[in-house]
Amino acid sequence: MLAGKNKVESRIVRFFWNDGLLDILAGIGALLIGLAWQLDLVALGAIVPLILIPFWKPLRAKITEPRLGYVELSGAQQRRNKSFLMMSGVLGTVVLVAGIAGYLAVVRGARDSLGDLAPAIPAFLLGLMSLMVAAVTMVHRFVQYAIVFVIFGIAVAELDQEPGWALIAGGLVVVLGGAVTLYYFLARYPDTSDVI
Repeated sequence: MLAGKNKVESRIVRFFWNDGLLDILAGIGALLIGLAWQLDLVALGAIVPLILIPFWKPLRAKITEPRLGYVELSGAQQRRNKSFLMMSGVLGTVVLVAGIAGYLAVVRGARDSLGDLAPAIPAFLLGLMSLMVAAVTMVHRFVQYAIVFVIFGIAVAELDQEPGWALIAGGLVVVLGGAVTLYYFLARYPDTSDVI
């Protein structure tokens, strides 16, 4: 019986993250960080994840819950979701700082084969973060987003451009993916909050 309950809860968890809101917020985050990078305001980009996380819950309450209701997950799953949201903000900041540090360390050092890939480091780190999101949420499109960030990272490195361009381009793809997901979610699940 417990195995069946865990299987149902796993499906609910996957469904829980499948409204496109996480994609949109993550994409906006990547886009803003990339813009901050391009405008030479890299330190400002470090706070973007921490600013965006508080928007997620009110957006879900306004958009998702009137259509699907609210599911009370087990205590363990609630703790995992809460930890995931908190760690996303912290990890997003760490990824940005690590990307900046790695980029600066390689660029200031000799331009060897690793140096040629230096502009791709921030995009690669966001790709890694996307894989982690896919593992936690069980939403497989985040694997596709990871591939997108890697491709844009390589393109930016090959074209010898600033890393911000890969984050902006990848962020746009993630926002568009989230917008399409949200569109289909809204079309499939009408608002039932007015139904008695």
